[in-house]
Amino acid sequence: MENNELEMPVGFSLSIGMNQKALSYFANLDSNTKNMIKSYIQNNTKNDDAKFRINTAVEDMANQNLNFLNN
Repeated sequence: MENNELEMPVGFSLSIGMNQKALSYFANLDSNTKNMIKSYIQNNTKNDDAKFRINTAVEDMANQNLNFLNN
C-alpha cells in the first residue's frame, strides 16, 4: 500500500505534541488537509519563518480553525 502523506516536520511534531487541543484537531483531519498543513510549514525560505508558521498553525488548530492556510 502506498502512503501519499508527507513527512511530519520535526519542529511541528514537537510543537503540536505539547498542545493537546491542536493535536486532537490535527488528528481528525483528512490526509489531504494534513498534507496542506505540512506543505505550509515546509514552504519557507528562512528558519524564523518556519518557527512562525509552526506557531501560527498550532495556535489556530488549538482554536479549531485553519485560517493560517489562507495567508
